[in-house]
Amino acid sequence: MPEFTQPHYSKLIACLNNPRLPDSDRDRLEEAIRKYHHWIDELKLVKSGQTNTV
Repeated sequence: MPEFTQPHYSKLIACLNNPRLPDSDRDRLEEAIRKYHHWIDELKLVKSGQTNTV
């Protein structure tokens, strides 16, 4: 699978590294990053020519 840019991940990391990020949002953002990684892992499992994918 070709490597693509990761603008979603870049934005999540930039937000996480923002010193003005409220502590109350940090856990939710870390969960979003975990879900992002899971999403990417699932995409990597898609095989070219697989019939049940777009």
